Amino acid sequence: MTKPLADNLLAKIIEEKGSFALVYRRDRHLDRGGGRRVYFYFRPHLVLAMRKDKKELLEQVRSSLGCGKIFEVRNQARWELFSAKEAKRVIKVLKNHSFLNPNTEKVFQLWQEAIAVLLKYARKKINVEKGKRGFVSTWTDYEQKDLRRLFRIREEMKRYKKWSKGDYRWTHTLLARPF
Repeated sequence: MTKPLADNLLAKIIEEKGSFALVYRRDRHLDRGGGRRVYFYFRPHLVLAMRKDKKELLEQVRSSLGCGKIFEVRNQARWELFSAKEAKRVIKVLKNHSFLNPNTEKVFQLWQEAIAVLLKYARKKINVEKGKRGFVSTWTDYEQKDLRRLFRIREEMKRYKKWSKGDYRWTHTLLARPF
């Protein structure tokens, strides 16, 4: 059993080693009868990446927050968080933290805003109904302004990243179309 970390130390580790992102994914299913189906979804993503020998510290982060998963990739140990509900725990720790890096603070504020929108529309029940074929659409519940805000948050977060990723292929087309 690993010993939990104090909130201020935990906040410092997340600020220095953390990477906040808003994942937007497009899935296509081509083998469906009657045409292809396209599914879109957003989810928050937070990663702490360290050398493999620092895995014990990541175990302490996981036990302190009570969420996330640890993976070993080549010579790295990574703690990853993908759930909007679990992200509330990270927000609670970082809420009153004074960031040293203004870019990290701005990205965190955008990430926090995106999570608030995602939780606003989170389904309370399972996404399938008995006697109904297929899944119920999750996009129909979103207000147009909130959906557009998620796309804009993602675009704004791109400005504060150290790396320059290529253009997001579907974002511009979806921002232009009325939902």
